[in-house]
Amino acid sequence: MTTLPRQSVCDYCKLPLPSSWRGSPPSAREAEAAIYCCLGCRVAAAIVDEKGEHGAPRTMLLRLGLSIFFTMNVMAFTMALWTTDVYGQTAAPSTLSLSLSGLFRYLVLLFSLPVLFLLGLPLFEHAWISLRRGVFSTDWLLASGVAASFAFSFLSVLRGHGPIYFEVGCFILVMTTLGRWLEVTGKLKASAALDALARLLPERVRRIRDGHEQSVPLEEIRIDDLLRVLPGERFPADGRVESHTGLVDEQVLTGESRPVLKEPGDRILGGTLNLDGDLRMIVTETGEKGKLARVVELVRLARESRGRYQRLADQVASRFVPVVSAVAIVTFGAHCAFGSLERGFWAALAVVLIACPCALGLAAPLAVWTALGHAAAQRVLFRSGEALERLAEIVAIRFDKTGTLTTGSATVSRFVHNQSQMSDTIQARAATLAAVSSHAMSQAIVQF
Repeated sequence: MTTLPRQSVCDYCKLPLPSSWRGSPPSAREAEAAIYCCLGCRVAAAIVDEKGEHGAPRTMLLRLGLSIFFTMNVMAFTMALWTTDVYGQTAAPSTLSLSLSGLFRYLVLLFSLPVLFLLGLPLFEHAWISLRRGVFSTDWLLASGVAASFAFSFLSVLRGHGPIYFEVGCFILVMTTLGRWLEVTGKLKASAALDALARLLPERVRRIRDGHEQSVPLEEIRIDDLLRVLPGERFPADGRVESHTGLVDEQVLTGESRPVLKEPGDRILGGTLNLDGDLRMIVTETGEKGKLARVVELVRLARESRGRYQRLADQVASRFVPVVSAVAIVTFGAHCAFGSLERGFWAALAVVLIACPCALGLAAPLAVWTALGHAAAQRVLFRSGEALERLAEIVAIRFDKTGTLTTGSATVSRFVHNQSQMSDTIQARAATLAAVSSHAMSQAIVQF
């Protein structure tokens, strides 16, 4: 199996990264440093290092919640200023209204600073790091637009006149971070599906040595170890049956819902479920060489591989930022030539902000990522993301094998007997007998 080069994927989500415009390989220091596809992954990785995997969305949500509170105050005071601008021409402004207007302008500045600190600084930092690496990230467009709106508004407050656009910068930061929070949450859910597959293996196993049975951690088992697996437990590794017989549920790996009878000498797959036999097995493969570990690794590689739509999204994203920047420069020059400097500035700023789909380069990869994660949770495994994309073009699926379309578990469809007066008694006895067994048929009788 081949993996993507280290610098071609995000160190947090493992999604493909846009190519660098510099063409030269990264320096040794840059090669050792972590690289992320977006601000969301960078913030999430920093939080994970400090508070664990599930601390990332919670901490980001806390930052977002505080910023929403301050942004609501910014919007409220800005609306009051707009009222003065609209109605100040029809009525002579009083000394009180002028004083309140000046006060509101400083309050808007005051309430917007926490938003800039909580959400803006990480954005600026990631945009600068991406630019140093020679990657034209869409975060650069957002950072330049937000910085321009805050800088112009700050100067307007200090001068005591001129429009202010703090609410624009705050709103963009809040909505962008909200999208990044949803993105990080989706990535965690997709990763959890693969982690659930890996957790099918038990943490401790029963190892038999010199006729004595002892409980040891899974990491301590080696090839040729003799293990005992009781009914209802999952096999901790690949191997073969040494003694006894029993039914094994292998549908987690093979998709076959019917239990398979295992006898001495038969192959055992790690992660499958022992239904009713007290089996002894000899370990033949451990760790990453096991069938389950290889399946999980294949699904992870499938998420990292580029499909047709992912490659198209990468190409568009790598060219999008330079094109938008060029359009903004042309817009600035045209409005300055036929209007004024201020008009050209705000027209160029509008192009930068409105034309910035911050998830352009991540939409297709994240869709494949999430789909593969949900499929893995349902025991449906894909070899690559491109196979998933091709599945959307399928018009009809035809099955040529009876029993392929099953629910994955046995059910009782009908209760047939010839003693109607003892129907309840027969069912009660059958349920009592079946309740002590973990066999698939026994459990079906209990549920019936």
